[in-house]
Amino acid sequence: MLMKRITLVRHARADWPEATPDFERPLHPQGELDAPDMGQRTRAAGVRPERILTSNARRALSTAEMLRNELADDGNDIPIEQNAELYNADFQTLVDIIRSYDDEVYHLMVVGHNPGMAHLADCLAKDTEVHDLATCTIISLELNIEHWRELDCGTGRLMYYDHPRNPQPPFIRPVH
Repeated sequence: MLMKRITLVRHARADWPEATPDFERPLHPQGELDAPDMGQRTRAAGVRPERILTSNARRALSTAEMLRNELADDGNDIPIEQNAELYNADFQTLVDIIRSYDDEVYHLMVVGHNPGMAHLADCLAKDTEVHDLATCTIISLELNIEHWRELDCGTGRLMYYDHPRNPQPPFIRPVH
């Protein structure tokens, strides 16, 4: 059985310029530094999704694009798919979107927003508790499922965890 893999990302730190609607918030200068850095760190750990599914909010899409630029190798682009339903999606909406995903994709990265992303990570990870995802946190899970429609709480095993201000080396589970 070929298990699925999902990598969850909370968007990088966003700015909130005066009179800017939430949906249009750009990345803060720190977020513009964090996203490429986290992409490099994630790539060094061997985490490379086949596709990136992202909220279409400006801050999430910018994060997804910066991550893709760092994760892509040798001209092999990673497609980005925008989904308006991911904008501030709650836990159940996230689960429903992922369950309907194309089974040809083995490793999916999802870029979204708290609190839904933190709830999803906590639900999926059977071997760890996730109470919050700081901005630009990346958590990758191996899922004990063959089809996305089988996604459920407790089906994931933590494989990688890191965030921009992590004082420890990132958690990386060796693949056997």
